[in-house]
Amino acid sequence: MRKLILAAAAACAAFVVFADAGDVLLSFSSVGPDKYADNSTVLDNECYALVWVPEGKVFAGFAADGSLVDESTGKVVLIAPIASGGRCPETLFEIDSSYAESNFKGGEWGLYLLDTRVTAEDGAVALAGTAAGRAKAVNSVAKVSSAVSEVKEGSSVKIASTAGSVASEKTAVPEGAPRPVVESINVSDGLVMISVTNTVPYLKYNLTGDGALNPVNGVAGGRIMLIKRQKQGVELLRVKRD
Repeated sequence: MRKLILAAAAACAAFVVFADAGDVLLSFSSVGPDKYADNSTVLDNECYALVWVPEGKVFAGFAADGSLVDESTGKVVLIAPIASGGRCPETLFEIDSSYAESNFKGGEWGLYLLDTRVTAEDGAVALAGTAAGRAKAVNSVAKVSSAVSEVKEGSSVKIASTAGSVASEKTAVPEGAPRPVVESINVSDGLVMISVTNTVPYLKYNLTGDGALNPVNGVAGGRIMLIKRQKQGVELLRVKRD
C-alpha cells in the first residue's frame, strides 16, 4: 500500500507517531523557484515524479510520452501534480513495509520536476495531466538535488534543502513514434501555412530554419497547422520536434 500525504512540516512529525512500524516514510520538497527551460516559473499543479533507482543503476530518464527509457534503471513510484507557488511543497509519502521490502530494497530515491506543458493551435498552454500512473506528455525534466529523505520512526521531519531546479533535460522520443506527414502547403499574404498529419499529443512540433510562428502539440487522428513567414528564394523545410 502506498499513500501520499501533503502536510506542513509541523504536522509531519505527529503523523510519524501514527504510521505503522516498519513502513517507509519519504519526505520530499523543493525550495524553488523551480523553472522550465524557457526560464518561466513552473505552473501550479505541475508534476513531480518520485523515482526509485536500483543499486548499481543509473536512471535512464523519461520518454516524451511519460514512459521510461529503460525500466530496468528505475521505477516511477509516484507522479503528483502538486507544484504550488513555483515549488514542490513539503510532502510525505508512505509505503507499506512489506511492499517496500519486495519492491524497493536498497537503491536510492530521487525527485524529478517534469515539464508537461502542451500548446494548442490557438496558443493556449495547459498541463497534459496524468493517466495510468504516468504523465501524458513530458517535454523535459530536472532532477531536484537532495530533495528526498527518509523519515525514521519517532523522528521529526527535516526537509532536505535544495536550490531551484530547471527542467532543461530533453526527454527521448519513444520508439515507434510516428513520423509527421506534410499534407499540404499554402502561401498567402506573406505566410506559409503547412498542414501536418500523423502527429501525437505528447510531442510539440516546429519547423526547421527560422521555425514556425506557432509551435504546437500534435493531435491524434487529426491535423495541425504550422505557420511561418515566407522567405525569398528557395527554402527547404522539415517538420521537427520543438
